[in-house]
Amino acid sequence: MKLDDFIGKDYYIEHIDAKPLYVWPTAYIFTMPFYEEIKSYNSVVAHYDQGILNWLTLKRDIKKVFHSLIAQDRKKKNFLGELYSQWKSRWPEMMERYYRLFNCDFSCLDDLKLLELFREHSHFYAKDLKFPSFIDAYMLYADGEIYRLINKYYKNHKTEENLHETFSVLTSPIDESFLSREENELRKLAQSQTRGIDITDKVRAHQMKYSFIRGSYGDFVEYPLEEINNEIFKIIKEEDFKLKAQHVINKKRKSILLKSINFNEDILRLVGLTELFAKWQDDRKIFTLTHVALDHKFATDVARRKNIDLEIIKYCHHEELESIIKGELDVNKIAYRTQKPFVVVYKKGKVGLVESKGAKKFLNKVGYVFDNKIKELKGFTANLGRVVGPVKVINRIEDSKKVRGGDVIVIPMTRPEHYMAIKKSAAIVTDDGGITCHAAIIARELNKPCIIGTKIATKVLHDGDMVEVDADKGIVKIIN
Repeated sequence: MKLDDFIGKDYYIEHIDAKPLYVWPTAYIFTMPFYEEIKSYNSVVAHYDQGILNWLTLKRDIKKVFHSLIAQDRKKKNFLGELYSQWKSRWPEMMERYYRLFNCDFSCLDDLKLLELFREHSHFYAKDLKFPSFIDAYMLYADGEIYRLINKYYKNHKTEENLHETFSVLTSPIDESFLSREENELRKLAQSQTRGIDITDKVRAHQMKYSFIRGSYGDFVEYPLEEINNEIFKIIKEEDFKLKAQHVINKKRKSILLKSINFNEDILRLVGLTELFAKWQDDRKIFTLTHVALDHKFATDVARRKNIDLEIIKYCHHEELESIIKGELDVNKIAYRTQKPFVVVYKKGKVGLVESKGAKKFLNKVGYVFDNKIKELKGFTANLGRVVGPVKVINRIEDSKKVRGGDVIVIPMTRPEHYMAIKKSAAIVTDDGGITCHAAIIARELNKPCIIGTKIATKVLHDGDMVEVDADKGIVKIIN
């Protein structure tokens, strides 16, 4: 296997902050069957460059996985719903494991016991519970398919309905996200405090319950008590006690639309699957954030006991971290990863190739080609609305700090760590993502205009550019 073997192929490319250690459980299942009836990806190429990950999946693999999902849903009614229920049945076990290990003092363990615990942790997330990677294929392929089917239906029936509005309503999530749930719990705590109730213990319990919430593939970040208390103070000051329930509004709007228009079976199937996968996508974010928090805890302890730079350990995959614990890996051989671009190819659940030679030029050979004089971008409407505002491009987590009220966030793909910046923004525009992506779900909960899947927004737009985000039409216009 050589790096050149992966050039000249048609990839879908996603860009995120990420470290190899935290990506490994996800990458493992991408190229292994989650369930025997659902196709998996043949391979995944991960291009790392100082904390930025370009995640490359073959478009033919995305299409293959998507169609295997639809085929199984047609073959057996509620097959995917039952599969989700089976997956979710292990949720209590996952959370029990998380809190037990998160609160465990690793320093009192010897290397052998630490290795045993790490293997159990790694095995559970990668091989027992598993990351439902097929959701990505659905997310990336279904948006175009739903647009096409609705457009065809409207043309056949000669209606004057707005295609983008219909798409936005039909693909809206009808379940509360965990970020919205956490905010509502803060509102309840704030209300208790205004009634003179001592909430000190409840605040600490809240901190532990959501101890993973500020993390990401980029790194684990603690959720400090100070931040929680500041949020509670802000809620009290603004008298923002009303619980947010945008998902309930979404459900009502969708119900009204479905009763008024007799959509065909193919559209209704995709609408139902989108509801399921939006919920599953939100759950798997907690799956990801909890394993990132535990990966970080293990890595921190290994760095301490082996006297190794923690950043170097974050650039290992799980099998390499096992070797470090056993004293079998010279970390000097992998230290270059923190400074130089390198490519990892995942195949059949294993790391098939790690290559630094040629990695710097690799993206230029497989990336998107576009006209840099573009004045208008098109994407999919995740949430309706129209705003004009200055651009703030977010490529790294720390870029979120520059967002101010009224800014238009332009980002490869949003994740939970961008939530506070999104709340300040006027609108969201993404390169990547599909109908069940984080940006789409949060934009609908916060009711902000959002256009996803432009592919090139972060390449074309720059900080300070004035743009019109017309999500009613799925268009971003550059004003100056």
